[in-house]
Amino acid sequence: MKMNFKSFVVIWAIALAIFNVIAFLVPGGDDKFSADFFLGYCFITLAFALQVGVGYFAFKDSNMNKTFLNIPNVAISFITLVCTTVVGVITMAVEDIPDWLGAIICFVVFALGAIAILCSNAAATSVAATDYKIKTQTFYIKALTVDVNTLMAQSPSAEIRAEVAKVYEAVRYSDPMSNQALAPSEAQITIKFNQLSNAVLTNDLESVQVLTNDMLILVQDRNNKCKLLKN
Repeated sequence: MKMNFKSFVVIWAIALAIFNVIAFLVPGGDDKFSADFFLGYCFITLAFALQVGVGYFAFKDSNMNKTFLNIPNVAISFITLVCTTVVGVITMAVEDIPDWLGAIICFVVFALGAIAILCSNAAATSVAATDYKIKTQTFYIKALTVDVNTLMAQSPSAEIRAEVAKVYEAVRYSDPMSNQALAPSEAQITIKFNQLSNAVLTNDLESVQVLTNDMLILVQDRNNKCKLLKN
């Protein structure tokens, strides 16, 4: 388990211990441990449980982006804990509050916090899904850029390197977003790139020049189709 969650649990455990010490050891009247007391105590303890649960799901993943997206959930759970504690302490301490009223107030505060956490978690899940979709859709051009750059470094002569550099610049400044409709064009680019790689590695300058021109045309055609898909 990650170190940040362990630190979170230690702080949480200390806070829970302090709450229990105060709740049970602070002197009160003869009827201190009444229904109101245990009503407030149970809701506060429930809020503590909610916070540690949210913290677990927020910090268990090693992915920093997911952890960052879950920070609002932790903040909301902390606010819920504070608000529930305030209301719960009032319910525990004030004898004139009816049991039913204290129960309703504690439940409403806790329920609103839980709903806010669920809404925040849904938003975080949606953002994470969108981020993953974007990474998937931009993978082709990013990977192709890396491959062309590697091929350029492997070029056996300055003339061939200059030809491959033209492809590299064209690919690097291409629209990164892919689409199913672009699959045929990207398949043609991949085939042509493989042919270009073979020509480069065999030091065939004439073939490299022809294939470079073909790739530039295919990349431009793909970019034009990208523009049409966005209109």
